[in-house]
Amino acid sequence: MATDIQIRPESKWKQRIVTGLVLFLALPVYAQSDDPSFQELSLETMDEFEGTTANWEIGGDVYMEFGRRLHVEAQSGTGVLINTNQGSSRRDIYTAWEHGDLDLEFEFMMASESNSGIYLQGRYEIQLLDSWGVVNPRSGDMGGIYEMWRDGEGYGGVPPRENATRAPGLWQTMRIQFRAPRFNDLGEKTENARVVEIRLNGVVIHKNVELVGPTRGSMDDLEAVRGPLRIQGDHGPVAFRNIRYRVPEADEYSLTPPENVRRMPLIVNPESEPKVMHGFMRLDSRVYPHTIAVGYPGRVHFAFDTRTSALMKIWKGDFLNMNSMWVNRGGGNLSLNEPAAINLSGAPAFAFLSGSDAAWPDSLQEERTFTFHNYRFGPDGDVTLTYELDSNRIEDRFYAQNGGRELVRELSFERPSPAEELTIRVASGTSITRLPNGLYQADDKSFYIRLEPDSQRQAWIRETENGRELLLGVPAGEEAALSYTYIW
Repeated sequence: MATDIQIRPESKWKQRIVTGLVLFLALPVYAQSDDPSFQELSLETMDEFEGTTANWEIGGDVYMEFGRRLHVEAQSGTGVLINTNQGSSRRDIYTAWEHGDLDLEFEFMMASESNSGIYLQGRYEIQLLDSWGVVNPRSGDMGGIYEMWRDGEGYGGVPPRENATRAPGLWQTMRIQFRAPRFNDLGEKTENARVVEIRLNGVVIHKNVELVGPTRGSMDDLEAVRGPLRIQGDHGPVAFRNIRYRVPEADEYSLTPPENVRRMPLIVNPESEPKVMHGFMRLDSRVYPHTIAVGYPGRVHFAFDTRTSALMKIWKGDFLNMNSMWVNRGGGNLSLNEPAAINLSGAPAFAFLSGSDAAWPDSLQEERTFTFHNYRFGPDGDVTLTYELDSNRIEDRFYAQNGGRELVRELSFERPSPAEELTIRVASGTSITRLPNGLYQADDKSFYIRLEPDSQRQAWIRETENGRELLLGVPAGEEAALSYTYIW
């Protein structure tokens, strides 16, 4: 029951070209993951591919406009595999190697309303689909194990545990741990293939799922010890980068339960109204002791530092895991599924800048006072935080909208007259770009920001030592208002 990866003979691939499977990936290997056992699929040139069709190309970046159906623009360079959905012959691609057990991780981007898939061994499809905002995902939605097919009907598909999909046009992550079927010396199957685990954007969506046979669209109806990795390319634009794989140790994916079973997590989720929890929260290498975490029934949440006004992080899915506060003597931090969170900043959200090039402060500025007063729940499922920065009184209203797809922030100011120039940092990251549709795309295409007209007029992007910042100037006058939305 070997599980190593083997290069397929060239003659087999030529046979596959005849049947229409025309793009193959070779694997020059170099480690990029922290785990040295991971190897990376090179996406430097098209020389690593054979029999390519016009819909596949290598680029340096890709743009898929949010809300524009099947839109894709490839940019020159290397490192990104792009299905542009162009040309009369749009085909799937197969690796030039076959795998048994496999640990696979990659980043990908979906165009609006697009459809693709990853076929393990060319036979078992994990669906890639623009399922952003779907409340009750099915097996045909993002991350689902696609259905099998018999007598003209589908059956046996497995939906993801929850919908962890991000908005189209953003980079997403997936990690698949796969256990291949087992066969005896006579070639008879003794154990079905199995999905050990799949994580989508840090969220576990499958755990220990048996695959009793090939899914619909399989390259054939047979099952084997090995098979190629296949990427669907005939249903719409999709892009991939940082594709890495690892061959697990023999029987690493055995079905024997661990000796020490950990305590089941104590998950807190808002049901009919928002929840607010106070406590310590970790961000990067620091622990912030005066944090409030606010969760909404729409499963979109945020964390706020009541000492500095920092909007620390936003996330979707489960709200908080309270285990650390109940185990042993209690204490611990407010815990969440960190890989599923978008970390914003632990620095203050507001600052009085001495000039356009003045660095953003990493803590409350000297001789400034910040006082957090309270929070209140509104009639429309909103939460409003009230605080003062020097003599500026600020009401900070947050609410989820569009079925939990978006988090809206509305700020209102009561200011002395005349007032010092006050600036808000909306986002910081390695990259921030204003898109043709008016949205801003932040931190290597991790999330969008939509500025309302009152805020757009006050906005500018500036370069920093670590990347870029999106800033808003608070309008002059005794009263002012600004609003924007986080979309991911």
